[in-house]
Amino acid sequence: MNLFFNFRQPAPSVSPIALLLICYPIGKLFAFVLPITTYRLPWYLGGSEFSFNPGPWNIKEHVLVFIMANVAITAPYAINAIVVTQVNYNVQVDYSFSVLLVLATQLTGFGLAGICRRFLVWPASMVWPQNLVICTLLNTLHAEDDDETGSMTRYKYFLIALSGAFFFYFIPGKSTSTFNLC
Repeated sequence: MNLFFNFRQPAPSVSPIALLLICYPIGKLFAFVLPITTYRLPWYLGGSEFSFNPGPWNIKEHVLVFIMANVAITAPYAINAIVVTQVNYNVQVDYSFSVLLVLATQLTGFGLAGICRRFLVWPASMVWPQNLVICTLLNTLHAEDDDETGSMTRYKYFLIALSGAFFFYFIPGKSTSTFNLC
């Protein structure tokens, strides 16, 4: 969605934290709905066993979804170069060239990040403030609930707050956009 609306100004976008919050109930639902059946591959495909439901939705899977969302949420810069070349300079580039250009620029960035890992990741004193928010949110969502009778679980409180925030922002925003069309 972010890539599709990239050239619209002002561009609506989905943030990784929103995806982090959206994927939590979906992961809990999939852990409940997916079958626990174990499947075995034939011997000529390796003969290994797998299951579509490996267990309850945990913090490791949630972090993996967040990492993939962070990588995929922004549009590659090479997309802008390809569109400017085609629109402003009337140069039609081949689809394969476009794919290779995007891959080359993205993989160059990942390679430079890997080279700089020693300076940016390894020192224990390197604390990125944005990561503290994500760690706190993930630990809060996946913390074990106390078994107190009569108390509300964190998951139920999260769903009530999420639905309340959705209706608080969605209904006024939808009604004002409807009335502005006149």
